[in-house]
Amino acid sequence: MMWAAYIDPNYAGGGYDEYYGDDAPGSLDCHSPDTDWKLIGVYRQEFYQYIEQISKHLWAIDDYDYIVALAGLEYMTDNECFGVGYDEQGGQLYAEVQPLEGGTFQMGLYSDEQCLYLNTQTAYTYDDFAEVSE
Repeated sequence: MMWAAYIDPNYAGGGYDEYYGDDAPGSLDCHSPDTDWKLIGVYRQEFYQYIEQISKHLWAIDDYDYIVALAGLEYMTDNECFGVGYDEQGGQLYAEVQPLEGGTFQMGLYSDEQCLYLNTQTAYTYDDFAEVSE
């Protein structure tokens, strides 16, 4: 599971009612690109399950965002650091979720079987190895 710690720089001390009361002035919108919330840390374990769980709690089953999340899950697979192919010199390439600045992520290619070292030498991307569906 993965979770992120955020702070709301606009928090006024209202506790629960600040976000959930009838006239709540605050908004739990840390997932929005327009948020004022500040990411202070990301703690990761089984990233696929994190996305799966959070998508179930953020969006209704027929929301566009939920459908996009499911497509993302299919794209990234539920494998943790798996071999996908070889680089231009014949070295094994491994794929895993790559965290990026700002709390975003993409699939990255790594040089080691624990996906600790991003392979920055290859011209390949994960899309060169990902399964294509029609």
